[in-house]
Amino acid sequence: MSKIHENEGDKQYRAFQYGKAAKEYTLAIEYAGENSGLYKLRADVYMQYLKTNLTAAAKGGSTEAKRAIFDQSKALLCHAIQFDYARADDLNQKALAAIIKDTLAASTTMNERDSDVTPYPIKSAQKAHELRRLRYMSESKRAEKDAIQADANIKAAIRDYEIVCQTKSNPAR
Repeated sequence: MSKIHENEGDKQYRAFQYGKAAKEYTLAIEYAGENSGLYKLRADVYMQYLKTNLTAAAKGGSTEAKRAIFDQSKALLCHAIQFDYARADDLNQKALAAIIKDTLAASTTMNERDSDVTPYPIKSAQKAHELRRLRYMSESKRAEKDAIQADANIKAAIRDYEIVCQTKSNPAR
């Protein structure tokens, strides 16, 4: 069910319907639970909304009341963006640590098995065992590479957030 909402969120995001996309990603999070990618996607949607819709509305407003509404809206959006990026980063770090831990444990277990087993009587069994090990290690490395790439993407998004929401340059916020 979460994949359906994620796909619909992607569709709405591409159509520049950021409010609808955020709702779909929120539903996907509710169904999927702890998924760093979904938190990042929702934060990305909030960021795009902030950059396009909210900024455009602020340019049209000149009164002090309109400016106050803009500032409050921006603060709320920036808070939501910060929360989602922080949650995505935390979940991704946990996933990366688990992948590394599982890879090391599996590698150790496979090496222990190799040292306990007498040479295979049949070469095809030995080849099959090696292929299973290589396949597992390859899948683990791919998952690790994906998590590292996701980490880089999240860090880049956080830097963009800091610029847009002025969290680094304005410590009063």
